[in-house]
Amino acid sequence: MNNSVWLPMLGGLVFGSMLTGGGAYGWLTARLKREEQRRQQMEQARQFSAQQLTQARRQVEQLQRDNHELRQAARPAPSPVAEPAEAPDAVQEARLLAEAMLDGAEPLERIMDFKDTEVMPRS
Repeated sequence: MNNSVWLPMLGGLVFGSMLTGGGAYGWLTARLKREEQRRQQMEQARQFSAQQLTQARRQVEQLQRDNHELRQAARPAPSPVAEPAEAPDAVQEARLLAEAMLDGAEPLERIMDFKDTEVMPRS
């Protein structure tokens, strides 16, 4: 074989390789560009959702403050409570009863929470 056959074959091989490389470069560049756009869109969506979340949290906090204020306004004002009268303690009651029994007088009316138990006859 002479050089006249090898030279066009080699030129065709080099031209075909360059054409294939250029096509692959163009295809990969377009694919990388689409992926970069998709990544940017995802980042923007993430930032937007973070902003919405922050705004929603602020709204919830404001609603909770308003709710607390309404509860405070609706709560009735505390009325002054008079202190209960002091009940005599058991020792003082027993002393008064014993003194009344020694004097022979009728026992003083005892201050008790409950009436004395009465036995009811069966019918």
